[in-house]
Amino acid sequence: MITVSALPRAAAKWMAIASAIVALGCPPPGGPPSPEWSTPLPTGVDSDAVTFRNRVRGFPAPSGNPHTRARAARCSLGSLCVVNVKIEALGNTLLIDPDNAPPMGVAVARIENLDSRDVEAKFGFLPGNQALYYLWVDRRPRSTKARWTILQVPMGAGIVTAGHQKNLNLCNHPYPGEIRVSDADFYEYKYDDHPCDASVSAEKSSLQEASFLSTEQFIALVGRVTAFIRGELISQGGWISCSGGCCT
Repeated sequence: MITVSALPRAAAKWMAIASAIVALGCPPPGGPPSPEWSTPLPTGVDSDAVTFRNRVRGFPAPSGNPHTRARAARCSLGSLCVVNVKIEALGNTLLIDPDNAPPMGVAVARIENLDSRDVEAKFGFLPGNQALYYLWVDRRPRSTKARWTILQVPMGAGIVTAGHQKNLNLCNHPYPGEIRVSDADFYEYKYDDHPCDASVSAEKSSLQEASFLSTEQFIALVGRVTAFIRGELISQGGWISCSGGCCT
């Protein structure tokens, strides 16, 4: 039974939760850095979006192993929030050798921000109704070693742009007995399959019961909200299963 005296305490708890979310949800002054898409297009990429999409259709089919992942985002109101981003390997990523990359380049993953409004924070993935993204692997200049580049491909007519280019390196070898498949994902999901999805759903269900919590439970809840916003949803870069194990 909820007494009259319990109502002010419940209201105070809700106010504390709201204050924590507002304070932690606001980005630092200036907000997250704006993504830059000024990297020269890598080998094998046509600048025309329609031509590029037609070429990608001729590549090997998606792996059939898609992942929909919670990612930190920039909300339309300027605070931090969450969007779901779908990432799926294209073709057989196990053929990608970081020491001997494809000479003409190849798309190894397709990425789509499933939100209709908010922009993913780390790479600046626009909503899927505006653009799709590809991880493209080719050779570094004057080398056979691999690099990868994120390609931004607008929907409809437009210009393909590139950014977030980095060397592709082996990060670890497969463990004994591991069944390996073609795969692409975000790095924070490599060793724990659903850390952020579980946290999001847990917070949603917990918030509904906040008015009925003891002080100790309430403090724990605020701690979980704080951890969720500040630490658990740390959006990192991508990885693929490659010839030697895991590459990132």
